[in-house]
Amino acid sequence: SASSTSSSSTDFRPFFGLIVDGLHLHPTTVKIAWSAHPDGCILVTDAMHLVGLPDGMYTWGSSGRERIVKTGPRLTLEGSDKLAGSAISLVECVNNFLAWTGASVPLALKTVTETPARVLGMEGVKGSLVVGADADLVVFSEVGGEGGVQLVVDEVWKFGERAWTSEGDLEIAV
Repeated sequence: SASSTSSSSTDFRPFFGLIVDGLHLHPTTVKIAWSAHPDGCILVTDAMHLVGLPDGMYTWGSSGRERIVKTGPRLTLEGSDKLAGSAISLVECVNNFLAWTGASVPLALKTVTETPARVLGMEGVKGSLVVGADADLVVFSEVGGEGGVQLVVDEVWKFGERAWTSEGDLEIAV
């Protein structure tokens, strides 16, 4: 069922989302949570529109009067240390997850594919490579990094059509 990863209602184990940016949760917390229930783990971002933009000051909110400071992935309200969100991509969260948990690449990718699809009731449509699925794909390269393997996005495919490549020769089709 979409509300449980267990077949028995008496053995209910919930799904849970982790923001794996090093700001919202400590790496040890991420490792403990995933180790306790890997089949329920879903990686999410608290990412805002500032992902990929340079560090600096940006307007925030509908009034345009509030400002937010971006320092790496950390977003804070101007003039304070109050966390206002994160500017980390999902692949960066996956890379942190790999480094902090010791999970294999397939298990880490399950937290952003198969498990979210299952909680949304979209098994066989999203999050898997099966006949009849939407063919939304990401092609990665594995590179050795600090703390182990890191993934780099090479291509993005949407409904079987290549939508983006790291070579930059395609426009994104929405």
